[in-house]
Order: sequence, then structure tokens, then C-alpha cells
Amino acid sequence: MSLFNFEHNNEASWVIFGVPFGGGSLDGEHLERGPDAMRACTQSFVQGRRFDDLFDCKNRPTDIGNIHFDNRNSVIDYFQLIGDQVLKLLKNRKRCFAIGGDHSISFPIIKSYSSHFEHLNVLHIDAHYDTSNEKNMALTPNHANFVDYLIEHRSINNWYVLGPRIGNIHPLHRQILIKDLDIIPKDIPLYLTIDIDGFDPSISPAVNHPVPFGLDNSDILDFLRWVKSFNGNIVGVDWVEYDPSLDSSNYMTGRLLAYLMGKILAILESQHSLC
Repeated sequence: MSLFNFEHNNEASWVIFGVPFGGGSLDGEHLERGPDAMRACTQSFVQGRRFDDLFDCKNRPTDIGNIHFDNRNSVIDYFQLIGDQVLKLLKNRKRCFAIGGDHSISFPIIKSYSSHFEHLNVLHIDAHYDTSNEKNMALTPNHANFVDYLIEHRSINNWYVLGPRIGNIHPLHRQILIKDLDIIPKDIPLYLTIDIDGFDPSISPAVNHPVPFGLDNSDILDFLRWVKSFNGNIVGVDWVEYDPSLDSSNYMTGRLLAYLMGKILAILESQHSLC
């Protein structure tokens, strides 16, 4: 099963892949099911033809499946495998749309992006800052501190954070509100990393660390309008921390994610601008 039943397409500019890894979180056992559960939740949208602007476009995205963790190898080796795959795609002028998995999977992806692009901005949606300010570089980055390992990279111009309500802010964080999105420059490639606990638990309950007063439906619509206005400089996206075991019987969170992923993919593919 692929996201929105996308078929293999060598000409696609956007490449979807899953990272079914929960080892960066103490509560990550069920996060490994996240990528395939998200794919399953997109099927009702396929059947209802609710994204005709996406499905009928000439150059559809492609889903290449999952990058699996082999227990015989270390997490560092796994992150290296992910990073190498991302760099290969970028060198072939592809753009990555990753679905996790816990938030530690963003570390190797953004690290590869920051190596590939001379200048890069990051927009990080989350209920938490994901920084401890006490990193030990001998340890493997996890879902709660991966930002510490990336934010000071020479090619990352700004790390914008939207939605945090708890945790330690890093001195280099630029915290913004929905109304501030237009301050993000459009002439610098932008990577989006989206932890779904950034959304309010009333609309996105299937997370391990819910925090009240997150982004609501109105904020999400404003965010989608902003994405559409960004003129093609969004060069990568990841979605993380969906726990299908905590979802409601009608998969309220999964369906929200399917809707958002479909809308954003439709916008990105229509812009079809490679930096």
C-alpha cells in the first residue's frame, strides 16, 4: 500500500518514504506503525476522489516504501542509512516527504539537507522545543533533543518554531505564531518538520505527549494558505509522532493527517519548483 495509492514514477519531483522507527522515544513502540497507518488512512480519500487536483496532476509524487531498522545494526548506522538515501535523492533533484516514526528520524534527514543546501531555514511545528540544552555528542539524538544536534549547523540560517507550549527554548530558536509566518524569507529553501502534537489534542489526540492549547482548525487553514503562498521554496517535509494505537475508532487523527498531507502534496507538486 502506498500513500494515496501513488504508483512508481521515476519522473516524480517529490519522493515519499516511511521511517518506521520508535527507538528514539521511551513511548515509541507503536510509533513504528505510523507510516503504514498513515498510508491506510489516505485510502478513503482516494476512493472519494477528494484530491483531484493532486491525483490528476501530470507528475504525481511517488512512494518508495519504508526504510527499515535492522536490529542487528546500531541506531547510528540506521541514521546513516537514512541520511545517505536522502542525499542520493537530493543529488538527483528530488524532494523528500518523510513519514515517521518518532521525531529523532528528522535528525538524519535535516542533517543531509543542511549538507546539500548552502543555506536552509527550518520551520518546526511541535508542542515541545525538542532541545535539552545539555547535549552529549557521544549519545544518539532522540526525539526530545535532536534539535540540539542541528540548530548550530553552519548552513541553517534560522530555526523557526511554531506551537511549542513546554520545554527548553534554545537561544537560536526563533519562536513565531501563525500570524508571523510571512516573516520567513521566500528566497531561502525551507524544510518543514511537523510533530503532530503541535496540533491541539481536541483534533489530534493520537500522540504520546499531548499538550493543551495547540494549533486548531483555524490555524491549520491559515497554515495551508501560507504554504500555498510560499512559491515553491519548500524543499522537504516530515511528519512524525503519530501513534495509531491511541487513535479513535474512526481514526480522527489519521484522517486529519491524510487530509493535510494530501493538501500540502497538491500544493508542492503544483508549484513544482526545484531550488
